[in-house]
Amino acid sequence: MSGRKSLVLILAAGLSQVSAADRKAVISPGSSGASFASPIIGYFWSPTDGLAAIEGVPGAAHIGPSRQMSFAPVRVVLPPGQAYVWMEDTKAVQSPGVRNPELMGSDLISFSPNAASAVLYFRSAGVIRIATGLPDSPALAATFALPQPGCAPSALGIADDGTTVMLACAGNLYSAAADRIWHPAMPGQVAALAFLPGSTDALVVMNGGSSVYGVNSGLRGQLPQGMNAPMSLAVSADGRYAVASDGAGNAASLDLASWQSTLLKVAQGMNTVTRGRDASTFLLLPDDGGVPWIIDVQPGGATASFAPRIPRSGAVVGHF
Repeated sequence: MSGRKSLVLILAAGLSQVSAADRKAVISPGSSGASFASPIIGYFWSPTDGLAAIEGVPGAAHIGPSRQMSFAPVRVVLPPGQAYVWMEDTKAVQSPGVRNPELMGSDLISFSPNAASAVLYFRSAGVIRIATGLPDSPALAATFALPQPGCAPSALGIADDGTTVMLACAGNLYSAAADRIWHPAMPGQVAALAFLPGSTDALVVMNGGSSVYGVNSGLRGQLPQGMNAPMSLAVSADGRYAVASDGAGNAASLDLASWQSTLLKVAQGMNTVTRGRDASTFLLLPDDGGVPWIIDVQPGGATASFAPRIPRSGAVVGHF
């Protein structure tokens, strides 16, 4: 398989599983005595840091040591909750990892809220593919055509049932279920969408708009003034909170129960928002060499902070 692309799914079981939910460090026994393990808010990838943990708690976090790798991935994606890491490689590799070239090289990928499924868009083939059984037994579950020839999705999502897919293109939002037949779900230019956990309903935000709609449930709230061009949207594991980012230095949280919203100032280039590893945290991930930001959402409001790099002795922890 030399030179042939292959899909490699790296499980986070090889990474520290100390959750940030308890907001405290953990003392772990070791051969050289006890050691402290920082809580893990989540993970992120950058050319500068590689795959690194975000250690600490919101407001007092930092980028942890990089993970040593036996290969150079061409793509790294972190699903909601970050229980595993999706990596794509261009050559055959040894375990851990599962090779599946049919799922390699998509132009757009989105995970279900429970991260057990993914929907992928392939521009050159003009198809949508669904992967199920993540992360332990990834399999190609379906391949079907776009709603319209040449349709370039601006947003894409899949529900926890691993079947229901929504796709925005050509001025409409389309939905398809097990029959793989596309049906118009909502008119308008959708900028971002995110399925609600355990539901076939999804939240959407329109281009240039501030209203957050449920495709099946109608108006769910308003983003605050100053957030008028969101490009990424995520929902908490309990379905209560949504966080949006516009990539231009603004993020916003929305309490879907009370409709309370909070505008948060963050760094430029935060183009992707994803759910962190506990119920109240979201991560804003940079597309360049920047550092991640953490959005901590609680009843009554939200706060934003970043995780800086700290000087290290050069040690690299872990290996894939």
